[in-house]
Amino acid sequence: MLPTTLSQREIEPTSSFPSVSAYFDEDYLVKSLRRTSVLNGHGGPVNALRWNKKGTLLASGSNDKKIKIWQNGTNNLLHSLEDDNLADIFSVEFLPGSNDNVILSGGDDKLLHISHIENNVSKTISVDAVVRRICTLESEPNSCWLATEDGHLRQIDTRINEVNILMSLPESSAIIKTMAVCAERPFIMALGLDEAEVPLYDRRIPSRPFLKLKPGDSHTYEHRTNHVEFSKNGQELIVNQFGGSIVIFDTQRGKNPQTLDDAYKLLEDPAEFEMILRNNLPFEELRNPRTHILVEKNYLKGYDYYGELMATTKTRDLRFLSVLHSNRATCLNERLYPGDWWHSIKECVKALKLHQGNSKAIWRMGQAAVGMENYDLANKCCEVFKKRFPNDESISKIEKQLEQRSELSSRAARIRYDIMDYKERYLGSYNKNNTNIRQANFFGSNDQYIVGGSDCGSMIIWSRATGGILGMWKSTLKNANICEPHPELLKIAASGEDPHIRMFECCFEEKPKRDEEEDNDGPYEDPYKYLKEYSSQRTINLVPVYVEPEVEPEVEQRQGRGRRRRFSETGFERNFERGFNPRYFLRSNPRITYSV
Repeated sequence: MLPTTLSQREIEPTSSFPSVSAYFDEDYLVKSLRRTSVLNGHGGPVNALRWNKKGTLLASGSNDKKIKIWQNGTNNLLHSLEDDNLADIFSVEFLPGSNDNVILSGGDDKLLHISHIENNVSKTISVDAVVRRICTLESEPNSCWLATEDGHLRQIDTRINEVNILMSLPESSAIIKTMAVCAERPFIMALGLDEAEVPLYDRRIPSRPFLKLKPGDSHTYEHRTNHVEFSKNGQELIVNQFGGSIVIFDTQRGKNPQTLDDAYKLLEDPAEFEMILRNNLPFEELRNPRTHILVEKNYLKGYDYYGELMATTKTRDLRFLSVLHSNRATCLNERLYPGDWWHSIKECVKALKLHQGNSKAIWRMGQAAVGMENYDLANKCCEVFKKRFPNDESISKIEKQLEQRSELSSRAARIRYDIMDYKERYLGSYNKNNTNIRQANFFGSNDQYIVGGSDCGSMIIWSRATGGILGMWKSTLKNANICEPHPELLKIAASGEDPHIRMFECCFEEKPKRDEEEDNDGPYEDPYKYLKEYSSQRTINLVPVYVEPEVEPEVEQRQGRGRRRRFSETGFERNFERGFNPRYFLRSNPRITYSV
């Protein structure tokens, strides 16, 4: 049966037949990825990697001002274009319709380079701005689009060297960091700006975006977009944000998650509900490991553990599934990473949709609302909790926090129906270093995985089925920026802030190397342990709102003509323990640390 089906795939439209995931366990294949080779030849950090459509050639661009063409991601260097670019290269792209003989490149020299590989002939087009990303379409082989730092989106006809400014952004968001063009809907473009909002444009009507994408809590901390990419079917967009997380948006109108609307509706009086009791829940043996995970304060591991339970137990018990969502909210509330409060509220909404008798979901929603300074929602949670669960006095802890903030105004986000909130968020990667090229991409035959880099130099792959980490590999010494999946195979080219390109392919060894080995070509045996150790060595990039210390006196320091207050570490930690929420801004405070 299998040979017959495979032979039919060769002669009939592939859309009529299942993908490779129907025949193979792709999770097993992904976990078998190993670093099979290292491509050496560049003299500086490799900022750009791009496969040709067939996956037979890999182009790389670097700070050494050189472009190199490698055969099928091996050490076989076919071409080296060394005299074309005048500055750091940020983007390379094969020109469609050129039989892979023309390479487009751009970077700090404010030029678009069009290089013919075989005859070593090149030409340049001045664009008067730093080029951050070049995009092409198979359906329009003579055109390309440039994302530039002057706020203009340019369309270039490579046949006649004609440059047209397709759109110009307002000064408030005038830096275009990255962009993506949808292959399935070729008129749709996504722009990554020096801010949280990601606008989607129809280039036939470039005067205004037809849709805006933005995390629902972006008003509580500062981040900007590093990378955007459409899924294969064009219905989803992955966004990697500096200071934020890797998130996925639905690009179809009418599918916006209405988290706050849903939260208030779920807090209305239900017709009837049954309180969830611990001794009535199934799978006690599966829920026991949560205890030591939370005691160890490895909240990322706990979050992923509950996600895996939801995906693998195949139960229809709504009480059990509801508790798993509220347990994930517990991990997020304890982790206290930027964006976790809002993510926690979304998990609590999912929990209450499954079962209204989940007291923990309402409690954690109130806690997260206080953290976001959305006191209206927090008060509503307290009111409903006392009404539904009158014998449970634990809600008094949140009420005390609200009393301490009675004079503060609520920073509740205004519900905007013209902005799309994310539908998925992935935890574990660090994106705090000031880089403009950190990628995150869809991976797998059905885009069922996410691959991205991290400040710790690791490449991480997440499973979308569980929402958790599937595996993590050492890919560079520092700042794994580029993870470029092969267009057809389970194969990844990765680079970072060193001159090497590392290739990862499926390799079935009996035993992976240990975490302690320096030359580790396999996945980490315990990625959570490594991430926790890495986070303990880093300082938190947060500045807390000042709270008057209870014991230590306030210390004032002069700085030039101004004066600033120095935070009391004891006072801050004491208020933090009782629920005080720092506002998140990307500045360094070396005395305060946080864990994964």
